Amino acid sequence: MSKLKVPNNKLKEASQFAFMEATHWLEIAEEISDKHSSQKYICYLFSSELYIKSLLMYNGINVTKDLDFKKGHNLSYLMDKLTDEDKELIKRNTPIDKIIFNPITDEKIIFNSFKDELKQIEEDFLIIRYEYEKFMNGKPLYLLIDFAKSLSYNLYKYANTIIFKK
Repeated sequence: MSKLKVPNNKLKEASQFAFMEATHWLEIAEEISDKHSSQKYICYLFSSELYIKSLLMYNGINVTKDLDFKKGHNLSYLMDKLTDEDKELIKRNTPIDKIIFNPITDEKIIFNSFKDELKQIEEDFLIIRYEYEKFMNGKPLYLLIDFAKSLSYNLYKYANTIIFKK
């Protein structure tokens, strides 16, 4: 759990800017017609990252100084930095996929919790750019688009109510 700090005006402004940028990426995702597109997936993941960072900044955390730079795209790491209340509300309102199947190998993965599914996608923003390498190495690439979309929309709604008091 992160300590709640009192945000200064610059962090409040930065949180609003990050929120608006996240919303832009969410809108781009919706414009991509192919539901299973890796580009659509990346947009959902990046918007989720920015929504989380907007909440962190709103809570007084300077994301460029107070966080580990190397973990800046890791969704689990970023979620862990939110307040317990923020985390609980986000988890409670984000549906998870119970089971996903790899259509090529018929392999299935079962998720028991929000944390399990978030762990599966936590680094996908970085990894997906090199998806051909995963394919070449025989590792299946799961595009958890439904979860990424749900997470992004839920973060949008939640961050909007916190940052803009709507």
